[in-house]
Amino acid sequence: MRWDILLNTIDKLDFKIISSIDGAKKIIIPADISTNIEICVLHLPYRFPSNVICVSSQLGCPYKCIFCRNGHRKFYRNLTTQEIIYQVDLAYNMFSKTEFNSFDVTYMGVGEPLNNLDSVLNSIEILFKEYPNLNKVNISTIGLRNIRSLFINSFKGLIHLQFSMHSPFNRERDFLFNSKLPDIDFILSELDSFANQMEDIPCINYLLFSNFNDTTIHANELIKILRGRKYYVKISNYNKIENSDLFPSHNSKKDKFISILKNDGLFVKSFISYGRDIEAGCGQMVSDKII
Repeated sequence: MRWDILLNTIDKLDFKIISSIDGAKKIIIPADISTNIEICVLHLPYRFPSNVICVSSQLGCPYKCIFCRNGHRKFYRNLTTQEIIYQVDLAYNMFSKTEFNSFDVTYMGVGEPLNNLDSVLNSIEILFKEYPNLNKVNISTIGLRNIRSLFINSFKGLIHLQFSMHSPFNRERDFLFNSKLPDIDFILSELDSFANQMEDIPCINYLLFSNFNDTTIHANELIKILRGRKYYVKISNYNKIENSDLFPSHNSKKDKFISILKNDGLFVKSFISYGRDIEAGCGQMVSDKII
C-alpha cells in the first residue's frame, strides 16, 4: 500500500498512537494474530534532520539480549520489504509535511536488521526512490559477519552504521547478547572497511550498566581498541526492563566514564532515550500483541 492510498484510508486503519511527554510518538500496528509492529517517531531538536522514523525489521528478535525486552520474548518472523516500507509510509503521513521537510529512517526498532538483510536492503532502495527528502538511513547492529553486504556503491554516503558494542570484552558481550558473537576485532575491521568504502563515520553504541561495564578498566580498554579509528562513541543510559538483573549506571559514573574517553581524544556523545514513558526507548519496544 503506497502513501497516497494511505492518505485516503488512514482513518480506517487499525492502529494505535501513544504520545510521550518528551514529544516522541509510538505507533502500534497489528501484524499477525499475536503480534504487533511498533514504530517510533522522534523529533530531536539537537540534530539535523531533527525528524526520525524508527522502524522495526523483525517481529520479535532471534537474539536473546538480556538487557532488551524482546530478548525475553518469542521470535516470530522477519518483516517483508513492504511491511518495512509501510511503517515509514504510515508515520510520514500522520504528521504535517512541513515537519518532515527532511528526515532520517533508523532500523533500530524491534529486530536485528542484518538478520533480515534482503528485506532491509530492498526497503532502503525503495525508500530513497520514493522519498526525495529522506536524508540518511541508520542501521544498528549487534555485529554480524555479513556487514560487507552493506557495501553498495549506490548507498555510499547514505547509510550510517552503528555497532552496539556495550563492552570492549568479547566474553562480556557474549553474556549481554546471550550469543556467541564474532570477535570485536573482526567487527571493528569490517567497520573500518565500511567507513572507507561507504564514506561513513561509524558509531559505537555503549549502554552503561551499573558495576558491570562502567568501570575505569572498561573505559581504558575501549580507548585502546578505538584509538586511531575515525568513529564516535554514543554513551547511553540503560532503560531498566523487567526480568533483568542489570541496572543503569548512576549519572556520576556516566560522567566519569565519558570524561575518561574524552580526555584521551575520543569523540563522545551522551544520549538519553526519548519515549521511555511509553516504552519506546532503547530496548523497550516489543512485538507482543497489546491492542
